[in-house]
Amino acid sequence: MVKPKNFIRGAMLLPFFLTKLYSFTTLSISSEFTDNLRFLNMKEEGNISNLNIYFQERKIINFENESNFYTINLDMYTLIFENSFYGLKEFIFKTLGNRDKIYGNFYIFYPTNYEIYQFLKIFCGNDLTLYLKNKYLFSINPEFNKKYFFLDSIEDMSEIYNRISISIPMPFFFLNFNFSPGIRKIKEEMFYFYEIKNNFDFPMTFDFSILIFLNYFSSRQSIIPIQGELIKDPFFEEEIKNREKSVGIKTKKFFLKNGIELNFSSKFFEKEFLVFDRKDKGIENALSILKFINEKTILEMEIKNLINFSNLEEFEYTRNALKIKFGLIF
Repeated sequence: MVKPKNFIRGAMLLPFFLTKLYSFTTLSISSEFTDNLRFLNMKEEGNISNLNIYFQERKIINFENESNFYTINLDMYTLIFENSFYGLKEFIFKTLGNRDKIYGNFYIFYPTNYEIYQFLKIFCGNDLTLYLKNKYLFSINPEFNKKYFFLDSIEDMSEIYNRISISIPMPFFFLNFNFSPGIRKIKEEMFYFYEIKNNFDFPMTFDFSILIFLNYFSSRQSIIPIQGELIKDPFFEEEIKNREKSVGIKTKKFFLKNGIELNFSSKFFEKEFLVFDRKDKGIENALSILKFINEKTILEMEIKNLINFSNLEEFEYTRNALKIKFGLIF
């Protein structure tokens, strides 16, 4: 029997041998320079380098595979392998116009020398979209996922939820509403959670759009799946998050003649956690410029800023980053 770790180490080489099997491939390299890494519990300034390989094949069943190889400050000891393999089968009911998508995703996050951060996550679900006379009504998307940590001291987590979405045409914009109630299992305990997402989509013109969003997440979770100093680690914030509210805006502008795409986003957030009675609030901004040098080559630059306030001083921080990315399309 092949040990899981040996299997994953072998899987790290797989993307380099599969390029000829896919009809669409992209390869990119990027480097992010920041004054606060907040990566693998490193909080000093540094650089995160990334090699990204993406494959896509669309036939009877659609397949996508995305692999990332990260290093911090070009130190191979910090090598991280991240891989997402996604499969989807779509059915179209011709007489009704409805669409049904059955999908699955196998996700690996594997820092080679940091066992506490190694995990697998498996998704599977069914996304049914309903129409009436070619007009979108709503969609129903039940999904199950299982998160398995390699370290025995971290509890595994399972979730099952049903995402219900509806889009309502309004004068000058679309109102998109999304409600996702679910159950999370840790050890033998079950906890209820739900998430509400509202966004107002303004498709201003063919080359310009504005989206305003309001999101809310709440959990009745009472078990903390991590212990010790890990509860202070930014990597595990999602495992101990109890409540989150956010409001923000996203804009996108295309300059078609120049082959340039400009994106800006800004988000205000509030978070509550299960430990230390911790409460955070802050603002996160991002500005990116993507340039199509030609049909096969892209160049992208992104500037990010994050300010996090907290009722506990040790969790207050700022993060500024500049990311430069070069990509090829095959």
